[in-house]
Amino acid sequence: MQFTYNMGLISIISNTHTQGEMSWRSEKVEMVLSWVEDYAKRRYGTLTDNLRNAWNLLFEGAYQFHWSGQIKSLLVHHPEFKLVVDKRFSTFKIAQAWNYMVTDASFNTYPKARPLLYDIVDVGRQVIVNTFADVYTIYTSAYTAYTSKKDPYIHIAMKDLAESWMTMFDDLDDLLGSNVNFLLGTWIDDARKSASPESSDSVVNSLEYNARNQITMWGPCKREH
Repeated sequence: MQFTYNMGLISIISNTHTQGEMSWRSEKVEMVLSWVEDYAKRRYGTLTDNLRNAWNLLFEGAYQFHWSGQIKSLLVHHPEFKLVVDKRFSTFKIAQAWNYMVTDASFNTYPKARPLLYDIVDVGRQVIVNTFADVYTIYTSAYTAYTSKKDPYIHIAMKDLAESWMTMFDDLDDLLGSNVNFLLGTWIDDARKSASPESSDSVVNSLEYNARNQITMWGPCKREH
């Protein structure tokens, strides 16, 4: 089944599927947590205790917050000390959910393995992004303390925090590179293939341009996104 959905769902697959399903329902979902568990079972073909725990944590944390406006990761900003940390759910809960997923995938096989592997990467990248924001908060506090006290131990701690940041970049790159759905080449290839067989080269190139634009400039303005 194919359907359209509103922009701004923050790339959460379950949100996309929910939007599509609601079009076919005559009644609202009363027991949301039960729906979430049923969705996970449909997504993976089975539902173990680990996966149930993972989705319960996601529902309690990442999928519960109410948001407005643009949510940007600190990783896409130029480094500075006055960035706004816009982290709206617990790193601990989403890290727990990720651990449940990884643990389960290590010991079980599934009728539908690809969705689980996708979700492991998707949830994992959010864990890294949230952790990056947590470290940024600690680092800026340490910097403020160091500028007033010049304590060498604080300076050492700041160097360690900076090194952990660089490790996170490498970890994020490795994680996203482990699944074809998160690769830039896949994104561009899918855009080009979306053209009809009789499309001219200019149409195909335009589709690729827009795909690149969406994940960089986000429109005609010369600004970063």
